[in-house]
Amino acid sequence: MDTFWHAFWAYILFRKKPYVPLVVLGSILPDLATLLTLGLHFLTQGFGWDSFTAVRPAIRDSVFGYLAHSMVIIVALAILSALFWKKALPIFYGMGLHAIMDYATHYGDNAYPLYPFSTWKIVSPISFWETTHYSIPFMIVNTLLAVVLMIYLLHTIKHKDNTLLGLMLFCLAYTLPLIVFFVINSKITEAIMNGIIPLIFFLWLARKQLFLRSKA
Repeated sequence: MDTFWHAFWAYILFRKKPYVPLVVLGSILPDLATLLTLGLHFLTQGFGWDSFTAVRPAIRDSVFGYLAHSMVIIVALAILSALFWKKALPIFYGMGLHAIMDYATHYGDNAYPLYPFSTWKIVSPISFWETTHYSIPFMIVNTLLAVVLMIYLLHTIKHKDNTLLGLMLFCLAYTLPLIVFFVINSKITEAIMNGIIPLIFFLWLARKQLFLRSKA
């Protein structure tokens, strides 16, 4: 899934926990190398769909990509954290959630859950980005469900939530170039469903958070 959706769903699932900021951070971490590498590739090779499809699987096929999405590594780090640094443990909740969501939404470039002991991988019938494997239906369902939950948040959150505000600003920063990417490549359905619609609600939530008062 796109990184901003990982962060959004991590927040939704853990938002009532005091450690939710660390969970959201953990949900972003596995994709950092991919985002940086892809950004550099776009700068040098062009901001196009052909460029994206050529390089994306190769980015995931790296040692860091394997390690960051390996449930073996994530669980091992979580155990070490529980033994020696309990405050950091929620980071690995977020990383684990990220990995599970990716196992379910990747087809041609899925990760290895048992790496480095095995290169077996889950081949999901659904891909969040490959149109030949239901990416558009998945995108529509994911976006509509997220919008329903964002409307719920708009009507229920009465005090400033710094984690939500930070999350919305991250989502806005991610969504704006994503919309440009889809429009340039004439992928209008994707631009609307995975860009413009969530962008509107991210703006709405961020605006509300900016003007709410913190709890006394």
